[in-house]
Amino acid sequence: MKRSIRVAVRAASTALVAVGVGGVVVPTANANKTPTIVVGQGIGAKIDQTEGQVMKALGKPVAKRKTETGEREWQYGTIPKGDALFVFFKHKHVVLITTGSAPYKTSSGISVNSLPAEVSKAYPQAKCVLGSGPQPDPGEESDGCTVTSRYHGHTVHTVFLWRDSRRTPMFEIVISA
Repeated sequence: MKRSIRVAVRAASTALVAVGVGGVVVPTANANKTPTIVVGQGIGAKIDQTEGQVMKALGKPVAKRKTETGEREWQYGTIPKGDALFVFFKHKHVVLITTGSAPYKTSSGISVNSLPAEVSKAYPQAKCVLGSGPQPDPGEESDGCTVTSRYHGHTVHTVFLWRDSRRTPMFEIVISA
C-alpha cells in the first residue's frame, strides 16, 4: 500500500478510535438515509466533491476537525450509534471517505460484516494481501483488499481492512484518491 494511503488510513483509524472514546451522540442531518458505498467513488460523498457538494449530499456534519496532516475532517453519525462516517478534505475537495460502521453497504452487499472471501467474490479485481491491514494484536492476521479504479481523472483506492481476517467484523472501509 502506498505511503500516502497508509498515512490516510492511519489518520482515519485514529479518528475512529478517538471518536469512539469521546463518543458524543448527535443525530445527523440525513439520518433517514444510509448512503451506499460506491466502490471507486465514495460513501454518500464522492471523491473530489467540494465541501458544498458534500453538505448537500450528507447534510451538516456532527463534528469538524483538522487532522495532524492538515486535512479537514467532517464526521457524520457516531461510533456509539454504529453509523459513523468520516470525510476528509484537502484543498476543500474530498480526498478520503471512511467508515467502520455496518449500515453502509455496497450494491453487492459488502459491509464491515463481510469476510475477505466475500470481498474477493464480489470484486474479483481486488488485490488482497495478508498482513496489509491495520496493526494486528498478537495471534491475529491482518488483511487488506484493494480495488483500484479511476474516477474523475483520479486513481481511487477502495480498501477493505481487517485487523484479524479470520474473524469478522472488518476493521474499516476506506475510499481514497
